[in-house]
Amino acid sequence: MGVSFREEFRCRKFLFEHTQLYLFVRSQWRIPHWLYVSWRLFWAGWNFAWIVYSINLTVDAAPYPGAGAKWLIYLTNLSYLLLTVQSILHAVTVVSYMCPQKNKGSLESIQGSIPWYLKPLWLLTSVVFNTAIIVTVLYWSLVFTGELDNIVTVMVHGVNTLYVLTDIFVIATPVRLLHFIYTIIFGGIYIIFTVIYHLAKGTGLSSEPYIYTALDWSKPGPAVGVSLGSLLVALPFIHLLQFGLYTLRIYILEKCRCCTSCAEDDVRCRCCTRKVDSGNEEMVEAV
Repeated sequence: MGVSFREEFRCRKFLFEHTQLYLFVRSQWRIPHWLYVSWRLFWAGWNFAWIVYSINLTVDAAPYPGAGAKWLIYLTNLSYLLLTVQSILHAVTVVSYMCPQKNKGSLESIQGSIPWYLKPLWLLTSVVFNTAIIVTVLYWSLVFTGELDNIVTVMVHGVNTLYVLTDIFVIATPVRLLHFIYTIIFGGIYIIFTVIYHLAKGTGLSSEPYIYTALDWSKPGPAVGVSLGSLLVALPFIHLLQFGLYTLRIYILEKCRCCTSCAEDDVRCRCCTRKVDSGNEEMVEAV
């Protein structure tokens, strides 16, 4: 059936409403649940370990007591913090639904809207994909000076993007085109923060009069250009990329005739197949 581009422009697509809970707790593919759980636990542990290491590194390198708190003023760190929270929440959610007492068929039988706690997870999943890529692009194009300070730089400006680009093909979580607005809101809030921080005479970790040279508000022209370009061009484009990869995932799913909800069955379940004229089966995966 594929993804309907026209349907994506309905007002309700701004919201986080869905009736198929299993799409948020299983892989899109026919793989053992233990393997998907392992995938989620690995990335939750990986991201948590690196964010702890990053914070410790910043605190140790702080030029004066209390300067380590400035770890929070950098978009890279905020983006990776959100990514870590998302990966941990996703792992906890998946593990909770894959417990032995949860019977496999019950997820498909649940009717009505998804539980409230899956909605912030859906929001985070959408936002962290976009922020991971924009942080990577902006860092290597505008911030990188030609020298790597430490391995954390590669982790938070490279491996983060590798993770989201891979995970978009592993998860079954839908992507809504109109959800781009939430990443723009996040980006707008951060830009407003940098302006307020500048007006309050805030400084960078090494006492620079700015957080990033590209957002040096003592030179408002370039800073405004970078801000508007990021908010109005780069972020919408990256979200369109996310939607395009999601569409590709569904296309591959249908071509492979592989089912999410019967991931461990030997035959396809009724939710993803239907009988047609000659008795042939056609993929009708819900998205």
